[in-house]
Amino acid sequence: MYRYNNDSWELLPTSMILNNEQDLYYQSLTPGFSPFAISGHLVHTPTIIRTSVTKPVENTSITLNDEVSVKPKPDGWNVQFLALLTILVLSLIATIYFNQDAIHKVIDNIKQRGSR
Repeated sequence: MYRYNNDSWELLPTSMILNNEQDLYYQSLTPGFSPFAISGHLVHTPTIIRTSVTKPVENTSITLNDEVSVKPKPDGWNVQFLALLTILVLSLIATIYFNQDAIHKVIDNIKQRGSR
């Protein structure tokens, strides 16, 4: 928790006092009253996948029932990829639209060469 004082945000000593399925309760001490802000950061928990090997694999250190930690991809990756793909497709459509005459001339020239 932060307290706004003297044109800056001061970090207050804060601790979680209760955590149930729906709510989190925190306790903080403040030297005075002013605007407050609650801040936090997202923590990604790695996924644990149990594996088993049915036949020996050369040059590996995996044994039966090893735990393998898999880090999730950042959530923004899919959004960034889709945004880039959308921009590329729209650019292609705009290029074709604004160059229709030139494209038709090229196609006509190819047809004429093929009919000779």
